[in-house]
Amino acid sequence: MSFDEEGEKAGFLVTEIETPIREGFFELYLADDTVLRVTNQHPMFFRSEERESGWGSIYPPATYAEDGTYVYKIEQGDYLLKSDKQWYEIMDME
Repeated sequence: MSFDEEGEKAGFLVTEIETPIREGFFELYLADDTVLRVTNQHPMFFRSEERESGWGSIYPPATYAEDGTYVYKIEQGDYLLKSDKQWYEIMDME
């Protein structure tokens, strides 16, 4: 599943599947008790009440190094958009 820049579900054609070896996973704890296990460069659609919102990752330089995509930094207190089209606050990050 993918989202477009307006946060709407969008279908995109998968043109390639990668299986890189990753180290250093982070756990994001959301307000609805969801726990997401992601790498530091994984892009996610988020919003912030204090700064720019859109596509972001835990460590934007790693996202850029991986695929040349500029993203914002995601932090505790930001909100992630889930498939139910609801925003959930990031309560903690480890």
